[in-house]
Amino acid sequence: MERGRFRYPAGPLLLTVALPAVALAFLTGGRVLRSGLVVTSTVVSIVAILIGLRIHRSADRLPWLLVVAAMALMTGVNAIGLVDALRGVASPDTPLNELLQAAGYLALLAAAVVVVMRHAPHDRGGVLDAALIGLGIAAPVWEFILRPRLLANGASLPSQAVVLVQILVLLAVLGALLRISRTSERGQTALRYLFAALACTIVGLVLSGATTDPETGRQLPLVGVLWIWGYLFLAAAGLHPSAAYFVVPSGWRATAPGGIRLGHLGLVLLVEQATRDHLTGLANRRHLFEQLDGAVRRHAEGFGPAVTLLFCDLDDFKPVNDRWGHDAGDHVLRVVAQRLVACVRAGDVVGRIGGDEFLVLCPGAGPDEAARLRERITLALVEPVTWRGRSIHVGVTIGLATSAGTAVSADTLVAAADAQMYARKRANKVRPAEYVATRSPA
Repeated sequence: MERGRFRYPAGPLLLTVALPAVALAFLTGGRVLRSGLVVTSTVVSIVAILIGLRIHRSADRLPWLLVVAAMALMTGVNAIGLVDALRGVASPDTPLNELLQAAGYLALLAAAVVVVMRHAPHDRGGVLDAALIGLGIAAPVWEFILRPRLLANGASLPSQAVVLVQILVLLAVLGALLRISRTSERGQTALRYLFAALACTIVGLVLSGATTDPETGRQLPLVGVLWIWGYLFLAAAGLHPSAAYFVVPSGWRATAPGGIRLGHLGLVLLVEQATRDHLTGLANRRHLFEQLDGAVRRHAEGFGPAVTLLFCDLDDFKPVNDRWGHDAGDHVLRVVAQRLVACVRAGDVVGRIGGDEFLVLCPGAGPDEAARLRERITLALVEPVTWRGRSIHVGVTIGLATSAGTAVSADTLVAAADAQMYARKRANKVRPAEYVATRSPA
């Protein structure tokens, strides 16, 4: 710890006075006061960092300027919430809000990347390992805490993507900064403040996702307090004189690249593998049924639209494997997956549930829209697939079921779509010529 730690007491004084005062005001105040406190805290962080840059004459200003840009974007998000509070209206997640939040966190990530790059020449392996550990922690937090709650609350895909970006960025930055703390002797105090800021933000984000009421959208007041504290710790980091030095590596001890990094990367990919079909990249059976369960439940409780399900079973697929081998069959399945994704609407979920069977989950699709979607898929999949100079032909039979007007379970809905698919397949035993299995050039 540097000898001049309290020579510039602005940071410690700011925290000593502001942290309890803000918590008390936030917990006892109304919506307008709370929104105002959040906006004020982001502005304070911007002003504090700019003052720190001017006073301490940092040799490397770029990371801090990127942090300022991130806080400016978050100020925009919070200002929208304040305006809504003053008007007495709800503050829904809008595309503008989501864009500003995502851009803010990406600016924060860019600042961390700049810092890491300053240290990486001396400690590439260690910094990368630490960042991957952070990502590895983010994966189960997302999969088992945040995403299930977001699905239960009916969050849109863009909203889910914003939260995923937030948790990935925050934990990757935290991991990298922990490693950097070993190679930045003169910047220790600023780094400690940054760790505190990240910790408050991460805990606030997880609590927000885990405790938000799906009916009212309300969350624990503690969440807002933690976010404000995060902004104030960031302000303290920017004001402290050590902020000018934490970008500068010193006293480093390099870690050679090694096998441990592959283990960390495996941890990062574990959850992705648990939710994705390894061959096509689509949602796998477990993940798709989880999404379907949530959508059906929300509709039954009156919080979401009716659910339409398309059960797609390929025609004449077995002869592909029999004649050309499993490499050709795998290629066909991947192409089919790509065409399915190209056919569906934004917000629809496509998954492979096994073999040559696919499900398409279509929230809010009415009968006419579902019929058009079935026709688009049928026409798309009848087109030949090229494999090693050969044209391979398959078709598809699609069963359709909807939860509209009835209280059904996910299993019942799948069974109904499956039954209709088989009924249509029996009715189409005489296939048109273009559905005949595989053909190759003479």
